Amino acid sequence: MFVPTLMNLADEEQQARWLQPALNYDILGTYAQTELTHGSNVRGMHTTAMYDPDLFEEGGWHIHTPSLEAVKWWPGGLGKSCNCCILMARVIIKGKDYGPHPFFFQVRDWETHASLPGIELRDIGSKLGYNGMDNGAMRITHVNIPRRNLLMKFVIVEKDGTYRKVGDDKMLFGTMTYTRLKISSGAGFNLAKAVTSTVRYSAVRRQFQMQRVVLGADIDNHLDDDEKDALAAQDQLKNLVKPSKRTEAQVLDYSSQQFIIFPQLALAFAMHFAGQEAEKLYNAALLEFKASKFDALTEMHVLTSTLKAVSTVLMADGMEQCRKCMGGHGFLNAAGVGPQYLSALPQATYEGDFVVLSIQVGQQLLNAVSSKMMKGKTSNRRRLRSSTSTSTIRPSVSCLPRRPSWTPCFRITTSSWRR
Repeated sequence: MFVPTLMNLADEEQQARWLQPALNYDILGTYAQTELTHGSNVRGMHTTAMYDPDLFEEGGWHIHTPSLEAVKWWPGGLGKSCNCCILMARVIIKGKDYGPHPFFFQVRDWETHASLPGIELRDIGSKLGYNGMDNGAMRITHVNIPRRNLLMKFVIVEKDGTYRKVGDDKMLFGTMTYTRLKISSGAGFNLAKAVTSTVRYSAVRRQFQMQRVVLGADIDNHLDDDEKDALAAQDQLKNLVKPSKRTEAQVLDYSSQQFIIFPQLALAFAMHFAGQEAEKLYNAALLEFKASKFDALTEMHVLTSTLKAVSTVLMADGMEQCRKCMGGHGFLNAAGVGPQYLSALPQATYEGDFVVLSIQVGQQLLNAVSSKMMKGKTSNRRRLRSSTSTSTIRPSVSCLPRRPSWTPCFRITTSSWRR
């Protein structure tokens, strides 16, 4: 989130100072927004940035964490790794509160990596999973930074304290939209990894003998057309399928296992392609944002919030189902699914909880319906309507063979079910 914020919210001069060093890893940054008692309610955060025109030559900001509740909590990499961050703090100018704004904020010495004066940093400790990330906490006690450390692409504060907007100030929270998009795009991949392990395990693991194996002698002379086709298919496969009462069946052959695994496999593909299409829409909207056209801003918020809320919950539930399908072995770290699940599980919560995002999306949809009823038009349906009509996200079954190789097996099985 650090680099995308610099790219989207810093002006050209600020990007020249900080963006290239960030891309070269000369500086390591994170995104410090969430506080100990404020996460989803961004506008309720307590960390303040009071403007003082007498600080430095061009004015500056007095950054302060007023209470324990305002301690920055959870920023990834802040515990040990990062030496700077994008700090979200309430801008206060001449007693007027303008709400949270992003600042470039150095937290550690560039050379020694020691915490700077007035800044207390620590790792928040062990977590349920994802312990490779050193999530940190930060308390700031009366630290001054230059005026130009406020990212000023869409908001400008002059030396005399004059505050003016450039474009839509909602873009100040655009990083969250981008982050939710990337989380949604990765949800399908996380689920696919779990499904892959589970399918492979189910193909190797054998358990019990199948209760019913269809043999030629089991089919009587009263055959309808479908059953004749099944018998012909069995003849084709008699040299390939050699059932034995002494051989246990692959777990993957059981319909109860397929009933759980196959929908998760399909869901992984669906989430992957949905994420790809959402990225295309976001990139198209981003070009409009750069041209100072912000009509699609609300639409992108709704789209990314919906995908993030739904895909991460489905991902977490699906990965847990996959773990259960591996039996006792699924509980081992060596199986891989458990650690993957615990590392991916926080995605269902951070950067927007399912319930909170669902309420926000519902409100926007109700507003769109109300606008349609009152004015006869809505402004946020253009991209979604056009995207659903494109063939790129509507795969056709014409690419499948007319008689795929698994058709004989399927017909034999269905014939057995009918019996």
